[in-house]
Amino acid sequence: MTSWFDMTFSQNKKSQKPGKKRKKPTRNRQIGRTRTRKATPEECLISKGFPEDTPFNSEDSGYRFAGNAVPCNWFTGLFKQITGCLHSAGVSTKLKVKADQYITWTEKPIHSHDLILQKGRYGAPKAKKGHNIVLHVSRDSAVSMPMVKEELALISAQGVFYTDGRYAMDSKAQLDLGWRHWRSFCLRMNRPLFLRSSNPTECAAAAAQAKLFLHYETALHDVKARSVAQKIWAVGVKHKNQFEGDPFAGNQMVKDALADAVAKDEPQKPKVPITNETLV
Repeated sequence: MTSWFDMTFSQNKKSQKPGKKRKKPTRNRQIGRTRTRKATPEECLISKGFPEDTPFNSEDSGYRFAGNAVPCNWFTGLFKQITGCLHSAGVSTKLKVKADQYITWTEKPIHSHDLILQKGRYGAPKAKKGHNIVLHVSRDSAVSMPMVKEELALISAQGVFYTDGRYAMDSKAQLDLGWRHWRSFCLRMNRPLFLRSSNPTECAAAAAQAKLFLHYETALHDVKARSVAQKIWAVGVKHKNQFEGDPFAGNQMVKDALADAVAKDEPQKPKVPITNETLV
């Protein structure tokens, strides 16, 4: 009894013509085995007039962008004709910038994504990890690019964010208060805001100004010496934030003057607990 496999194999064997072998597909090889290189997305965009640093997410999106985009030269000719018509009609081509408008142009092309001023974010998708979040390029690609105003604004904001980051909110409030009082004292008494302590003469001058500030606050504003000591500490922190050395750090004359003044402060009055009977 023949099986299904034997029957199928015999039929296929009969269908083949005897004496003929199946031809293998031949490969068309180029002469010298050289192949023409495919143009990169950057080269396709450059050929249409786009800058070398035109951002795109991937090669597929770059090729698609280059294929669908209209060449820049076409827009250049179009805008020249429009500008000529406006000039001939006596119409000014200068536009007035409105407050908080959506900006899509700048005086100098930066080839970055548009900035939404109202929300403070960029219209482009999230940049790759480690890439520039403004220009959407790597560090090596950004070496030859000039710094743009958006980058400088972010750097400045980051510096403000890191200032006095190790202090609590109450300490930051004390820092601001102490520096404002020191500034008003210096302006009224015609004294320098920032002091130096690189030699004994400068240390003595800093101690003398700190003593005068202590007397000014306690005598004219009825402030305790403990509060003035906190303000002098805030002045030292402000000096360090401005990359200046703390003029009062390690100054024994300032420490002695504050210790003598704090010793003369009135003791704090004990707090009276409030109960329900006191409220009634």
